[in-house]
Amino acid sequence: MCGMLDNYLLAFSKLRVDKNRKNWTAHSNNCSPYKPFLLLSVMDLIAGGSITKNFVEPSIELAETWSGYIDLLPPMNRQAGMAYPFFHLGSDGFWNLRPRQGVEMKPGTTISSVKRLRECYYGAQFNDDLFPLVQMRTSREKLRSVLIKTYFAPEIRLRLKEQSIVNYQASDY
Repeated sequence: MCGMLDNYLLAFSKLRVDKNRKNWTAHSNNCSPYKPFLLLSVMDLIAGGSITKNFVEPSIELAETWSGYIDLLPPMNRQAGMAYPFFHLGSDGFWNLRPRQGVEMKPGTTISSVKRLRECYYGAQFNDDLFPLVQMRTSREKLRSVLIKTYFAPEIRLRLKEQSIVNYQASDY
């Protein structure tokens, strides 16, 4: 299982994110934080027991968890929406969107609203060999750590870890 974990640690460190320095601040290492925040949010919900099966819905709980991370960054000139990274994470090789029956997406199409995302997709699944890794605390923490170290500046990393604890503990209520 170590080899698989190493493969996913590498994949998490090489997410396809917007790296336009004009769009993003140093807090997110001058790249889009949206995919890393989505993965952190999903792992928080798995850790808290809200997600127990290899299926992630674009739910209100996921959106709220994701927004908690977004709120840690200084305001940006871009409007943040969870639908965009949820859809585009499918290009990273381990996130598999589950389309609704009868819905066909034309190449180059993008999804920018949660409403449209729900119209087109039931949700998404991790690769079958990745889901057990995100369920196990030790491997999940390694994956979380690579996301935080790769995509966020040192001065915000502690706040991200604290937000994760808040998200995890929220499942207790």
